[in-house]
Formats: sequence, C-alpha cells, structure tokens
Amino acid sequence: MSTDRFALPSLEALLDHPPQTVTRTGGAPLTYSRFGAPDGRRVMWLHGSPSCRLEGLVFHDWAVENGVSIVAFDRPGLGDAPPRPGLTVRDIADDAVALADALGWDRFHVFGGSAGGPYTLAVAAAIPQRLDAVVILASGGVDPANPAASGWVDRAASVLSRRTPAILTAYFSMIQLGMRLPGPLITGVARWIPSPDAAPLRHPRFVALFKAVNAAAFRQGTAGAIEDYRRLGSDWGFSVGDIRAPVTVIQGTKDASVPIRQAQHYAKTIPDAALHLAPGDGHFAAIFNWQRVATILGWA
Repeated sequence: MSTDRFALPSLEALLDHPPQTVTRTGGAPLTYSRFGAPDGRRVMWLHGSPSCRLEGLVFHDWAVENGVSIVAFDRPGLGDAPPRPGLTVRDIADDAVALADALGWDRFHVFGGSAGGPYTLAVAAAIPQRLDAVVILASGGVDPANPAASGWVDRAASVLSRRTPAILTAYFSMIQLGMRLPGPLITGVARWIPSPDAAPLRHPRFVALFKAVNAAAFRQGTAGAIEDYRRLGSDWGFSVGDIRAPVTVIQGTKDASVPIRQAQHYAKTIPDAALHLAPGDGHFAAIFNWQRVATILGWA
C-alpha cells in the first residue's frame, strides 16, 4: 500500500467524530472507533505507543476496498480512555474481549503493530479459540522471559517509565512540539533523513494524519503513554510460550526501532508461529502494509 494512501479525504470529519463507548466489567468505559467496511472480515487493531485508536485511520481506505471491518480501542490514559494505573499487558486483553463481546464478535482476527504487539499476544493467550488469525507487525515490548531480545528504545523507555518518568515526560513533550510544526516543514526535514523509518514523513498526507493521531493520543497529557511503557517493561501477566493460537510475525529488515532478533524470539518461543521478514522495510512500512498481511493469510 502506497504511503500516499495513508490519509483520507474525510480525515477531518472522522477525527471530529466522538468515540463510541462500551462499559466493561467494573464500570470503566472503553472508547473505540470503527473503520473500513461496515461488514466483512473482522479485525481488531491494537495500536502502537504513543498513539490511540485513531491509528486505524491509516487502514481505512484499504479496508473499504477489500471488505475488512476494523475496530480499534484506546488503552487507558491514551486518546479518550480514562486512566487505570497498575494494569498488566494481560489485563488489556480483557478490554479486547469485552469489546468483542459487546460487538457480538464471536470470532475475529487480531492484529497489532509496534507496542501493540504484546497486547495482541495477550489476546491470543486469553481467547485462542475465538481468533481466526493473530498477526504482530514490528512488535516491540520487553518480554520478561527474554529482555535482551528487545530493542534499546523499548528497554530504555521501560526503565525510565519506572525510575525517572520525568525524562519520558520531557521526551513526549518534545514529540508534541515537533508535531505542532507546519506539515511542509516536517516533510522538508524528513527528505534529508536517509532511514527507511523516515519515509512516511516525506508524504504530506501521512504527516497530516500522524499529527492528528499524535494530538489525540496526548489529549490527556503524557501519563497514559508512560504507563503504557511501564506495562510493556514489567511482568506481562502471561507467557508467550503458552500461546496456543497460530501467530504470524512480520518484521522489516531495516527497522531502526525493533531489531530482527525480537521477531526471531517471538517466532521461536510461540509454539505455532511463522516469521515473515520484509526486506528493506523500516518500522512504519512493515506495520502499515496490510496487503502483505492479506497475501500471507490467503485472503481471496
């Protein structure tokens, strides 16, 4: 899928649309949005970090054309979801189950990219019998069973989230300031950055979408993102070796954020996992190319 198609002509209308809500057990609301075709293959998307449910906008056009119905929800403290400190990665799987139940989704696919990968694996561990496919793309996180497999970005963020969150606050604040720069300035600077991970920022329509998603993600401040990284660097509440659902692992070979060894670790540790390397792809390209996913899964 071309990066020119990441953003939508109706972007503003979709971003202004208020989130839908479901009340989970215990009374905490889940905020979610739906993208793609109204009916079709059911895919639940677990977003990255710092991000929010509106990340699903990236896939909207492709999903409409290919008959895929997407639902994505905010994790606590991100987007419009209220904070719920102290949860584990496994606890977030209960949110995914509650949403699927509310939508009447007896069976569905679950996909997750970057920081959404471990949460996707948590869903796979919780309800393998309800999943048609599990796909993790450029999956990050710090697996407690093998922290050395993770990249330095995730390891650093997880340590800072627990010990010196003020540094992460400053870092996320810098990201917010950068996203407030005029779009043409961002695309202009990105043209001089050789990394494949900078490629999407060279496209004005993607930058417009990225800026909007970033603003929505930090609507409540930086605490939600910090808590997200704390969960990803703490005991996950489950073991990836206990997952009994087939898992597709996709990893770009030029990813500057997540090393190939992380994908290899997941593929080796999950009993029924298949690793697919994307030659030359950086972090974003590996995550956002759902046509590749459809081909791997054999969607006709």
